[in-house]
Amino acid sequence: MLPLGGYLTGGEAPIHIGLGDAPGVERFEVTWPGGEVEEFDGAECGAEVVLARGEGR
Repeated sequence: MLPLGGYLTGGEAPIHIGLGDAPGVERFEVTWPGGEVEEFDGAECGAEVVLARGEGR
């Protein structure tokens, strides 16, 4: 996902993930622009999750 915006701008890039009958997600893995990889704890279905660079492991 790349944030949307104009020249020299950035912003949130919300996404909706369909899980079918799964009760949730065990973990999130994000590869940020620049190549850094972070892992974040999972969440139950229906949760709103914010993944912020530098706050994963």
